[in-house]
Amino acid sequence: MGSSVEMGEAWRKSLRTVWIGAWTMALMLSLACSRPTPGTKDRTKDRTNDGATDEAYRAEIERWRAEREAPLKPEEEEPSVAGLFVLEEGAWTMGSAEANDIRLPEGAPSLVGVVELVRGRVYISLAEGMAPQLNDEAAPEAFELRPAQANPQRPADRLQLGRLTLIVHRSGPRITLRLRKTEGPVVHSFTGVRWFPIDERYRISACFIEYGRPRRVPGINVQGDAISNESPGEAELTIDGRTVRLQAWDDAGRLWFLFRDRLAGSETYGIRELYADPPRDGRVLLDFNRSYNLPCADSPCPTPPPQNVLTDVAIPAGEVPVSSEPVS
Repeated sequence: MGSSVEMGEAWRKSLRTVWIGAWTMALMLSLACSRPTPGTKDRTKDRTNDGATDEAYRAEIERWRAEREAPLKPEEEEPSVAGLFVLEEGAWTMGSAEANDIRLPEGAPSLVGVVELVRGRVYISLAEGMAPQLNDEAAPEAFELRPAQANPQRPADRLQLGRLTLIVHRSGPRITLRLRKTEGPVVHSFTGVRWFPIDERYRISACFIEYGRPRRVPGINVQGDAISNESPGEAELTIDGRTVRLQAWDDAGRLWFLFRDRLAGSETYGIRELYADPPRDGRVLLDFNRSYNLPCADSPCPTPPPQNVLTDVAIPAGEVPVSSEPVS
């Protein structure tokens, strides 16, 4: 056995090695957050001093916005929302008769069929004699009604019953059945989505700080219900002169950011969302010109994590709330 002096020296060397290793790791993370992603074009060089946006990027965003707006036209998406039914595991009858678990408006068939939620997936079994359409084609007697998917991108399935359309909507862990009508004052007054001017200053390469392992993050939705989402990490970026960290949630492999900025309640919607591809070389691209409003008027939307409520930061980019939407 060595002397106490030798043991003390060995302990000091070990501690010094651990400290140097930790310092080196911190330095590497710092450098990773300050250098551009290899092979990624630095778009800040494309802008003139007056904040002009290069034409290729402008065309890219305008094309994306047109694709985003297309399914929102009347008779298909948000402007015609007429009802919302929160689903729970089990089987539920659906129709206009009072005895049904899911009551449809007057004029709908008295019994459409049975809706069943099984491990997060929605199945429909039609009643005898029913002949609705599924995505503009004759519906089979039993089928899965799928929500929209982000990666790969796919719109929600539509169950069409005359002037009524039913789709499945997923917001966090909550699964709902949305009812839309092809006629109504909101549909006829819908004139399209409004957007802030495209501004490349809000296309930001952020450092992604990945957790050692994904975290289950508790929260609430707009109705005050407890929810939780899985988070792989946080994006650190400088915006509006301030450095912030936005917590990301995982959505089928993509990063999903919910946020609220200083302009919420006046110029921007109360809850906005933004998707980003997985990080590469420790960085992630956040393009707020692609951010849009979370449709919370008729669904139990999740609220942003506390750190994503940016009370001192203004982000005038992405979708502008319509006059009929509550923005607070």
